[in-house]
Amino acid sequence: MEEAAKAGHLEVVQWLWTEFGNDDEAKLLRFLGKQDSPFENWIRAAAGCGHLAVVQYLHKLALALTGKKRDQEEGHPSKIVMDSAVAEAARNGHHDVVQWLCTHAVVVSTERAMTNAAYSGHFSIVQWLHENRSERYSTIVMDAVSCGGNLAMLKWLRANRPSEGYSTLALSFSSQSTPNRLAVVRWLTAESPTSTYDHEQMSRAVMNSNFDLVLFWNSMGRSCNGINWEIGLEISAHILAWLGEELKVVPSENYHPESESDNDRSQAESDSDSD
Repeated sequence: MEEAAKAGHLEVVQWLWTEFGNDDEAKLLRFLGKQDSPFENWIRAAAGCGHLAVVQYLHKLALALTGKKRDQEEGHPSKIVMDSAVAEAARNGHHDVVQWLCTHAVVVSTERAMTNAAYSGHFSIVQWLHENRSERYSTIVMDAVSCGGNLAMLKWLRANRPSEGYSTLALSFSSQSTPNRLAVVRWLTAESPTSTYDHEQMSRAVMNSNFDLVLFWNSMGRSCNGINWEIGLEISAHILAWLGEELKVVPSENYHPESESDNDRSQAESDSDSD
């Protein structure tokens, strides 16, 4: 059932339910009446792949069955929460599924959906959730946008949801090999220079061989004293040369690039011992 839902084969889903759904001995129904109803998994699978018709069909069945079970068994859950289904739909940019579920199903929190949409760059979903949901989100949303390097979305969130902000993780994420990283780092630093301060920012830029960020953090007065030379780094040659010429920083004797073979390392150690 889950594979059919994921693939969007509505007729197969309908056939499976018609053939096996009302059989009390069928494996399909052994889980019904429990908190972890398989409908949540099936709907999430369909939602994540954008199959709205399958989502609608399964949701209708789920409502009917939970209502029936509620009448039969005291304490049976009266609703199936669709938070995870919305989150998966948002992750993959299925705006119509997100909107339908938020409008017609029980969705308690959309924070994961907002975070997924932000990280994946689905701006229209971010804007729709902002306009149609009342939750207050955490800093993880802007942190996720920073990871994707989406400066336009960062500026929009800052302007429209100013109370949520971002954490030092935003700079850590944006300092990786993300698109537009220097522009994002500059903006984050200018927006909140105190809260984004991290004394290891330049060291991480060196260790990640991000020369544009090395130059930026150097211009901001950051140091690279936090470099761990002993963890098998692969720092680019021109950064090493720049560090030596401009800052008089040289690798420790324990620095061995990852690309250096074990034989080369053993030979170097042997030569050192013979001296």
